[in-house]
Amino acid sequence: MAEIKQIQTQIFRVGLHQNPDALNKLMVFCTNPSIGNLGYAERIFNFIEDPSLFIYNVMIKAFAKHGSFRRAVSLFDGLRVQGLWPDNYTYPFVFKAIGCLKEGFVGEKVHGFVVKSGVDFDCYVCNSLMDMYAELGWVETVKKVFDEMPERDSVSWNVLISGYVRCNRFEDAIDVFRRMQRESNAKPDEATVVSTLSACTALKNLELGKEIHHYVARQIFDAMPTKNVICWTSMVSGYVSCGRLDEARDLFERSPVKDLVLWTAMINGYVQFNRVDEAVALFREMQIERIKPDKFTVVALLTGCSQLGALEQGKWIHRCIEENRITIDVVVGTALVDIWEDVTKVRRKMKALGVKKAPGCSSIEVDGNVHEFLVGDASNPDMKQVYSILDSITKPLSGLEDGEMEEYNTSGEIL
Repeated sequence: MAEIKQIQTQIFRVGLHQNPDALNKLMVFCTNPSIGNLGYAERIFNFIEDPSLFIYNVMIKAFAKHGSFRRAVSLFDGLRVQGLWPDNYTYPFVFKAIGCLKEGFVGEKVHGFVVKSGVDFDCYVCNSLMDMYAELGWVETVKKVFDEMPERDSVSWNVLISGYVRCNRFEDAIDVFRRMQRESNAKPDEATVVSTLSACTALKNLELGKEIHHYVARQIFDAMPTKNVICWTSMVSGYVSCGRLDEARDLFERSPVKDLVLWTAMINGYVQFNRVDEAVALFREMQIERIKPDKFTVVALLTGCSQLGALEQGKWIHRCIEENRITIDVVVGTALVDIWEDVTKVRRKMKALGVKKAPGCSSIEVDGNVHEFLVGDASNPDMKQVYSILDSITKPLSGLEDGEMEEYNTSGEIL
């Protein structure tokens, strides 16, 4: 950076500061996040009498990537005041900034500029426009933009799928994935894998998850030349949800990079299927690799120890919690209470932190869908029917009369 400052000084000294080629190269270098300095780039920008559209685009991109979203939008307004017209390199980073600022009204205005400038058929621009609306939660507008696109690439499909996932429209996300298989020549990639498997997991539809995961594993994942750790984690989690732990572990071992999320996904998989010894062994490997656990890792392990009644291992994990300074919140505290014989100390600490133990929960799968019930919670839409069925079962056993049973039910307690 010191050398570039000297070069910049010479450029301004000999009068080349208005030479487009010299300025363009200087600004590209200064806005490079790995070797440049954005503050210095902005000072140079303020000295330029008539910045070109290229320089505006470079600065908008740099501010958006830096997280200075308000400044990026301000520069967009500035270039229009200067009489410049945005192009297809301007809009994507402006839309990113607007989406992060959650300013839908501004986004609609800029969308209007896109239409006026005639770049509304540009795939790159439309993808970024869809991503902005998805960030705002306007998923129907995302779909409208998608449907009006004359050409779509894999990013277009991915943005629509992930948009539905963001808005908890998981079945719609799966439908778009299947439509992509039928209608598009675009090949699914890492982003497709991550979003689609996330939708399957969120739906808690085990059969659908197995079907989608099987296709993804055979047709997409294995064919990918490169895969990031998020993609590996999604695949491991998918195998875990299907109960195929050995295949999940094989993928885990094959992953060239293992972050905390991937380690936790595999550990949690072992716990879910009562293979706690393997979970603990993997956690020891994780410590050897000097990967610091978080609350989700230790909660999974404590849950496993609770299932086995392994108090000594639970105490060891508690020491890990203290050594790694993991906060005892409601999740961690509940897991500790569930395993500990002497819970007074844990409960006292939870009370001091204002933490309350989460209510017990049970679940049951019916027709591929998982239904959850919390202790004391009567909000389930089918609760009346559940009570009715329970009444018919318990009356012959309890000897209670109809009036007594009805009075018991209205107290809000679950039988």
